[in-house]
Amino acid sequence: MASTEASASTSSAEAGAVNDAPIADYAIIEVGGSQKIVSEGRFYTTNNLKLEPGTEVKFERVLAARNGDDFYFGQPYLEKATVHATILSEERGPKVITFKMLPKKHYRKKTGSRAKLTKFLVTKIEFPTGAGRTLFDLFDEE
Repeated sequence: MASTEASASTSSAEAGAVNDAPIADYAIIEVGGSQKIVSEGRFYTTNNLKLEPGTEVKFERVLAARNGDDFYFGQPYLEKATVHATILSEERGPKVITFKMLPKKHYRKKTGSRAKLTKFLVTKIEFPTGAGRTLFDLFDEE
């Protein structure tokens, strides 16, 4: 019995070590009517941007960014931060079915639609220069 308890405690300690890994650099951008948390080398899907695949895009609506230990907040956007991306493809989302019915009237109508989506790959995040600010710095300015 004691050996199983000891192995259970070591496995929980190993699981805690996985969570201690440093968080990668990221930026929070506004794209396609929504906000996305993006990092370099990953691809994301958003609402249709009406751009051809292979197009280089620069997103300048950066709300916040993290670079190592520095964290930058915008009011509402960061001035010198940009996210560079490449459009990979245009896709269609899952089908959404709408069903209308009037009871006792023999009225039944079933329609479906699929949203157009754009997949993009984040190639580079340009962070602002200088030291980052915390939320407490933002409140101290007021």
